[in-house]
Amino acid sequence: MTLYLLKLNISDINTIPKIKTKKIIIVHGWDGKIDQGWFPWLKSNLENQGFKVIMRQMPNPNKPQLKEWIDALKDMSGRIDENTHFIGHSIGCQTIIR
Repeated sequence: MTLYLLKLNISDINTIPKIKTKKIIIVHGWDGKIDQGWFPWLKSNLENQGFKVIMRQMPNPNKPQLKEWIDALKDMSGRIDENTHFIGHSIGCQTIIR
């Protein structure tokens, strides 16, 4: 662990670089529901650590079509950059990779 001590004047506050929040996108699996299993636990724990977590119900989870899931993931992801991370389960992994 590294500790940095800084002495700042109030006028210096706008010169501090903004720390980007890491965004985590969670994609459930086949027949999955975002409000069941380990998904609520994971989302809560990540948010408590300061992450922005995006988790939405994917279309037709009982009979998923990969193209629909890919389109839904693109829609929910927004801008993807070095601070964007994905967590997938089952067909959610295939969706992320494609």
